[in-house]
Amino acid sequence: MKRRILLAGLCLCCMLQAMGTEKNPGITYNGVIYHFNSDNTAIISVDNQKYSGDPHVVIPSTITINYPATHTQTYNVTEMAMYAFKENKRIQSVVLPEGLKVTSYECFISCENLKSITFPNSLIGIGHRSFAECKSLMDIYLQWHDGPADRINGDKLHNVPSSCRIHIPKGTERLFGWNPQDHTCKWEGFAIVPNAYEFTYLDTNDSTMGNITTSLINPYSWWWPQEEMTELLYARTRVRLRANPSYGYHFVKWVDEHDRSLSTDNLYEFMVSGDVPPIRAHFAANPYLVALSADDNGTIIKQDSSDEGTIYWYNYKTEAKVEAAANIGYHFVKWTNTKGGDSISADNPYTFVVTGDTHLKAHFELDSCRIQLSAGEHGGIKSGGGVYPFYSKVTIEAVPDSGYHFVKWSDTRNDNLSADNPYTFVADGDRNIQAHFGIDNYRVSAFADANGGIKSGGGNYKPGTEARVEAEAAAHYHFVKWTDKNGDSLSADNPFRFIVTMDTVVRAHFADNYYRVSLSAGENGAIRAGEGLYLHDTRVLAEAAADTGYHFVMWTTAGGDSISALNPYAFAVKGDIAFQAHFAANSYHVTWSAGENGRIKSGNGTAKSGGGVYAYNTKVTTEAAADVNYHFVKWVNGRGDSLSADNPYTFAVKGEMAVQARFAVGSSYRVSLSAAEHGSIKSGDRTYVYNTKAEVEAAADTRYHFVKWTNAAGDSVSGENPYTFVVKEATALRAHFAVNRYRVTLSAKNGMITSGGGTYEYEAVAEAEAEAYYGYRLLKWTDAKGDSLSADNPFVFLVEGDADMRAVFMPRSYRLTVSAGEHGDVAPAGDTGLYEEYMKVHAVADDGYHFARWTDARGDSVSARNPYEFQLVRNTELTAVFEGGSRELVMVTASATGGGRALGGGEYEYGNWVTLIAIADPQYYFTGWTQDGVPVSKEADYVFTLTRGGSNSYRAGFEKYMTGSSLPLPDGEARAYYADRVLRLANLGGHIISVSTADGRQVLQFKADGAEYQCPVTLPAGVYILNAASGKGRYVTKFVVW
Repeated sequence: MKRRILLAGLCLCCMLQAMGTEKNPGITYNGVIYHFNSDNTAIISVDNQKYSGDPHVVIPSTITINYPATHTQTYNVTEMAMYAFKENKRIQSVVLPEGLKVTSYECFISCENLKSITFPNSLIGIGHRSFAECKSLMDIYLQWHDGPADRINGDKLHNVPSSCRIHIPKGTERLFGWNPQDHTCKWEGFAIVPNAYEFTYLDTNDSTMGNITTSLINPYSWWWPQEEMTELLYARTRVRLRANPSYGYHFVKWVDEHDRSLSTDNLYEFMVSGDVPPIRAHFAANPYLVALSADDNGTIIKQDSSDEGTIYWYNYKTEAKVEAAANIGYHFVKWTNTKGGDSISADNPYTFVVTGDTHLKAHFELDSCRIQLSAGEHGGIKSGGGVYPFYSKVTIEAVPDSGYHFVKWSDTRNDNLSADNPYTFVADGDRNIQAHFGIDNYRVSAFADANGGIKSGGGNYKPGTEARVEAEAAAHYHFVKWTDKNGDSLSADNPFRFIVTMDTVVRAHFADNYYRVSLSAGENGAIRAGEGLYLHDTRVLAEAAADTGYHFVMWTTAGGDSISALNPYAFAVKGDIAFQAHFAANSYHVTWSAGENGRIKSGNGTAKSGGGVYAYNTKVTTEAAADVNYHFVKWVNGRGDSLSADNPYTFAVKGEMAVQARFAVGSSYRVSLSAAEHGSIKSGDRTYVYNTKAEVEAAADTRYHFVKWTNAAGDSVSGENPYTFVVKEATALRAHFAVNRYRVTLSAKNGMITSGGGTYEYEAVAEAEAEAYYGYRLLKWTDAKGDSLSADNPFVFLVEGDADMRAVFMPRSYRLTVSAGEHGDVAPAGDTGLYEEYMKVHAVADDGYHFARWTDARGDSVSARNPYEFQLVRNTELTAVFEGGSRELVMVTASATGGGRALGGGEYEYGNWVTLIAIADPQYYFTGWTQDGVPVSKEADYVFTLTRGGSNSYRAGFEKYMTGSSLPLPDGEARAYYADRVLRLANLGGHIISVSTADGRQVLQFKADGAEYQCPVTLPAGVYILNAASGKGRYVTKFVVW
């Protein structure tokens, strides 16, 4: 009663004070208006009836106001004016501050949208009709840790919905009058929501020893049903735990997380009044009796010197070892159980696992043993079987059938005993012995198909000996191979040697000989037709063509013997043939003469004319001599056309010719020019008037270049060409040349160049060879323009200039075979694809079944994803496996922006782990996963648990690397792949390489020393991430090891 009078006084005081303060202007703080008192307290103003701020109002415990001109002041919010938020339609929830002691009269009356109110622990009184007519109020949160005693009375919550719920702090249930026997628990007529407490886990010391069953007695099942154990239990719920030991074990006690004993009762009950710590049931093995006895002809061997009697105790599932000793003249036979007399074991000592009370008896017999004999096929037993005293000698003998011989004796395990026959041994126990026999000889039959015969080798052979068969081909045929009676290939050797183990049939096969016709041409001609490979007796037409100015003479053998003067020449091929075509030059009449004031040099004298007959292309030299006070000018032909100013004048005879020397008055000097190999004189070889300028020029042959001029003594004169100088005297100059060198540049994509690049001389032979990366094959070689050159590998060619060639590879084609197990179907049923091409398969289960997994050709599990998308890297067989029962499956969608691919989408159950994988294309990098545009992960392998609610659509983002700052670069695309236990890298020379598993565990780190680097390493199957880093940038890729 005193507390209620105090509360009424506080309310009246608050009302009077609030009425007095309404005259002061208010200050708005976070949308709520306050009035401040001189004692540094704040009152929530009545002016808040028109509050229009955040519908979820949180009133602070203190308010700090900055008075710029003077100071900063903090006020404690302790009071609320009457009608403070009366009839406000904006507010949906209110949290009152700690420090507020009472709410005022009708402070929230008729707030029709108010759904939630939170009372602080400091609140000791609620004003009359404070929350009356709040018809949407559904939740009241009481932060009253010391209970509700006398905090409220009267009609404070008039016309609030009866469905409004009360929420109380954990552990205060008793203070609010909670009684587990009642079906309801209310405060001020409203139902209290029971608190849920954490129940960590139940466990056993060994799951094989027993298990735990649980049951709940929930007094609120009418309101909040709970019949099974979960991680959260409602307050005042009674939990009943029962320990169930497995066979051979018994319950010991219940303990907590610190192994402190809770109870030794098998049925353990407790009431939930707070968080429940971990509880563990302890079990222990049962002890069992092992009792031993022996019949009159032996004894039980004690297990150690301290043992007394023949009774022992063993815990359940422990190993026991028992042993018996026979009396002299007797031997141990077996153990039986003493109850039923059933045989248990013939082992002595006998070791077994104890699973219950065991009673064993040892039995003995008088020493003797039985020798039982049997014979395999093709023979019989002559003597030796029967019963013998222990340690006596036994002789056994077998007899083979006709055409067979004895091989060996063996025991029941087929272990060899002896090859002796008869065989003598000491009887030391019962034995089952078998005799084995073998055939004396095997037949080897050798046959030959047409165009050959058998030279030697057929006949009879003893088993295990070597047979040698040899075939001989008919004329113009050759041996190919041996096959067996089924036509399967045996060997290409001839003769063929093998070990005879059975009757054998072999057949020799032959094929036609091909002969090579090789044709060559001597100088001044070429082969037009006839070279090649021909079958025996084929008619061939050989034809040669003479160069201009020459004619065909005859064909000769490689030894020079004349064959024929016919061209073309027809003949029949009888073997390898080599013919050579010979040619001769045509002959022409050449004359020369001198004009006035000169003569033609002839021998040691001169003449006015001369001439002769010369073969085609013969070089002829003629020289003119000028009379005194005259000099030579030039040579002209019969028509007067100028031929040359050279003197002497050398020319090649190409046909009928007439040349004449012309002269002029004056002194002159001869400039004589000559050329070394691989070039010629272009101009300047003639007579010059004294002190005039001469310009001489040389021309290099194709693929050669000019080097220098030297004088008659061989000294260097000039490296210029043309070379200009003043003629002071007769001058002799010689031009020198050198061969050009050419660069062969080789490149490849999806493979590597193994040899062939470099610098070569003209017409040198180069051999280019490339090696394909795994999953690719060489298609062709192309030139710099992309034109095809060859499909050979290695590619052999003559270097005739700078060459830029590229090895072009294409992905290999692989087969995908897809099938369905029972109770479902798949799509597609099969396909073909190129190396690393992405393939997608989908399985559909029949009604009443669900898809379980994909398996490979060996039956090993591959993936549980459906649909399943993967890269095709070999011929692949997949089978969809279905299991009984339907499942609630949800489709998770994984998509990607340009520059990459997203894997992992498919059907999943709620609660299962989902793994989404993002794979960037070359020159792109992964930026992150989004869900409906909201970023959710930066990890390329995004792992999460599928929960209910929200979208299941995810998208992987990719962006392109900036050229010049990061790899891969356009002209040197980086690449990494794993095949044949080798990690192969391209264009990553100088990079630090780090290889990690998909879960981040580093397995490899090294530096790549070259552009084409190979690292031998054995990696287990799985997904790996490779990082390459250097000053040039960073390259990241993913590869799969199968």
